[in-house]
Amino acid sequence: MSIDLESFNFSQIINYFDEKASQFGDSPEGSDWNSATSQDLRITRLLRGFQTQNLGDLADVGAGFGRARELLSAQNYSFEYTGYEVAEIPLLAAKRVFPDVSFKLIKSFDDVGHHDRMILSGVFNLKLDVSEDIWEIYVLESLQHLYQKARFGISVNFLSSYSDLNLRRQSLYYADPLKFFHFVKSNISSHVKLDHSYGLWDFTLHIEREIQGL
Repeated sequence: MSIDLESFNFSQIINYFDEKASQFGDSPEGSDWNSATSQDLRITRLLRGFQTQNLGDLADVGAGFGRARELLSAQNYSFEYTGYEVAEIPLLAAKRVFPDVSFKLIKSFDDVGHHDRMILSGVFNLKLDVSEDIWEIYVLESLQHLYQKARFGISVNFLSSYSDLNLRRQSLYYADPLKFFHFVKSNISSHVKLDHSYGLWDFTLHIEREIQGL
């Protein structure tokens, strides 16, 4: 499978995040999050889903400024880290903060290497003017593609279709957690966990190869 970012005019999305990074710098707002608390909680739930402190070779897809790298150390995980990012400005900033850490600029998910585990926080939230139906196809195909690159499993979060209708933004994608659970269970792995219990209007999917593996 070849997933071409340009087929969805991803240059607009890349420009969006570069502009946010230029405007707000290394901050939650610079990665288009509302607060440090919500950003950290999302990453923490992604990591907790692996149910082990020994994460092995971990890929952070959509690494931004490298906040997950900070939390991994702060929360005493054992890991080898690689951060992947499509937006150059936050990536360069992350490299300055973590000069000895591997951060890689990518053009598509094809550029993501094979790893023990992967996390993706907020990667599929911004769709801009792409239709929901087309974006959903892209997201589900991407999950299948990335799962094949993970030895043990992946953790990924989404904005939820159960969120408050009055607070939604048209440029964002709100996934149906039950539909996504069913798709993953039927097409990717029978070992999948749905976490919609951490007080934010989004959910996390933990997709595993073996229950004992994570």
